[in-house]
Amino acid sequence: MDFFDSARKALSDLAGETSKQAELARLKLDLENLRSQLEQIEAQAGRRVHDMYRQEMVNDQVLVDLCVRMEALEKQMRDLQSRIEAVRQEPVTKERLCASCGKPVDKMAEFCAHCGNKLPVCGHCYEPLSMGEAVCPSCGEKTILAKS
Repeated sequence: MDFFDSARKALSDLAGETSKQAELARLKLDLENLRSQLEQIEAQAGRRVHDMYRQEMVNDQVLVDLCVRMEALEKQMRDLQSRIEAVRQEPVTKERLCASCGKPVDKMAEFCAHCGNKLPVCGHCYEPLSMGEAVCPSCGEKTILAKS
């Protein structure tokens, strides 16, 4: 077999492999499309059962339990949305209280302008802390200011 025959065979093998990979990709895409369609139908069925539950038309205990869980999740979502709105409406403060003397200082200051003490930061996220904060308002970690 000469060089050109070897090259032809290699190209033919490569073309066959490429064709195989393309077919596999197409089949995987078709499978994913079918899964997506199934999920959409299941979601529609779930919404229908939930509507029936609200109208007290569901007697199957498993479906009732699922609907009760859905109702609880919907309430948690409404509560979170309310909290999000409340946080959005809170004014942004540019001051914090010195942990030593309790007087207001610039939020980004490193030292208190009144007493000169170093102002505390969270040991986890390094955000500024105010007097009496037991939990960092930024990351939720317990702070050194917490009373043990």
